[in-house]
Amino acid sequence: MKPSNEKMFSFGGFLVAQSGKISFTEFRLFVRIVDCQLESCNLVDNKQLTDGDSLLTNYERLAALNKDYLWHSFTQMKDYNADPLIIERGEGMMQVSQSFIHRRLIEMNTIIVDLKWQSLAQKALQGECIILEEGLAVLEADNDEVLLLLQAAFQVRKHFYGKKVKLNMIINAKSGLCPEDCGYCSQSIVSTAPVAKYTLLDKDTLLAGAREALARKAGTYCIVAAGKGPTDKELDQVIDAVKEIRETMPLKICACLGILKGNQAERLAEAGVHRYNHNLNTSKANYTAITTTHTYDQRVETVDQVKSQGMSPCSGVIIGMGETHQEIVEMAYALRELNVDSIPINFLNAVPGTPLEHAGRTPSMKALKVLALFRFICPSKEIRVAGGREVNLRTLQPLSLYAANSLFVGDYLTTAGQDVTADHQIIEDLGFEIELNAL
Repeated sequence: MKPSNEKMFSFGGFLVAQSGKISFTEFRLFVRIVDCQLESCNLVDNKQLTDGDSLLTNYERLAALNKDYLWHSFTQMKDYNADPLIIERGEGMMQVSQSFIHRRLIEMNTIIVDLKWQSLAQKALQGECIILEEGLAVLEADNDEVLLLLQAAFQVRKHFYGKKVKLNMIINAKSGLCPEDCGYCSQSIVSTAPVAKYTLLDKDTLLAGAREALARKAGTYCIVAAGKGPTDKELDQVIDAVKEIRETMPLKICACLGILKGNQAERLAEAGVHRYNHNLNTSKANYTAITTTHTYDQRVETVDQVKSQGMSPCSGVIIGMGETHQEIVEMAYALRELNVDSIPINFLNAVPGTPLEHAGRTPSMKALKVLALFRFICPSKEIRVAGGREVNLRTLQPLSLYAANSLFVGDYLTTAGQDVTADHQIIEDLGFEIELNAL
């Protein structure tokens, strides 16, 4: 007999009664997941079902949990508690406890969640771009799903880069004295932060920096100068140092000198600069909230100019400057459209004395979701965990390398990084390896 005070649901040939102690929401989710299991036996590869708001396209693992297995698991269940669920199949009737339902609910929900993120990895590997709703789902995922999310991102990262990690080192070749009003920067004209101020470093100092990069096992040496753009005299000094580095050291050279004009990009390329960095920093919609002394479009034009001269384009973002989740996804789309080779993901390290000094840190779990998002949208690109990782990711820094494949080592422009031996140890402990020669 069926209990008269219970709601009845039918799925896959089973008649199920809901008892009072398991919530209606949990019960309906259980029914939906089991129904997906039963129906998956007859699905073809390209058929799609909807589980809540998440579209699932890969049912190979669900198909393995077929109808016979499910019924077998019920018949083998020995845990009979009070107030059970009644499951009736044909003439057979049996009792299933709430604790068993909860265990199965967790087990099956984990499979569903795993498939959700695996479907994004498959899209990335097949050259498809995830849609906005999928990108937002990554950023808004429950923290309990982060390990599954990173596992999916790691499949993409491993496909293109294996377990190798590229190391980059920055030298602050010209500090302070910048006429720009970028709200995040301690070197800007509106900053009162006590930073060093000096003109472009001499050739010997730039060469010594390159030797230090090699000692830290960095494959790329980044020469960075504060300012809107280089003067011709400053460009001559950089080119002189670049030529000697190219002749004497196995380093990839990246220059970050601001907005280029005239034939400056051509001259850097001829001198042997491999890569030029010019970050978008934030979304186009958020740009005027961050700076007013140059435009988003000028940034894009510089990246295009670099590409036209055969240098490898490098452009990234800073997370934590008031952007929305949708704007983060749009930033990733913009960099995919620009087809940059290297994407540094910075997390704002709010410096006292800057307009953004009171901005809060990005939560560590959110930072990991951001890195996974960029891996799904820009799957084959070098994604670098850049400035602010020590402050924002904190003890979760090692997990970042399951999505990213590159790190800055040593100090940043005006803020301290962690000891390089700690970064080397992270890589070793993960079972990854440093890419010693980036050329």
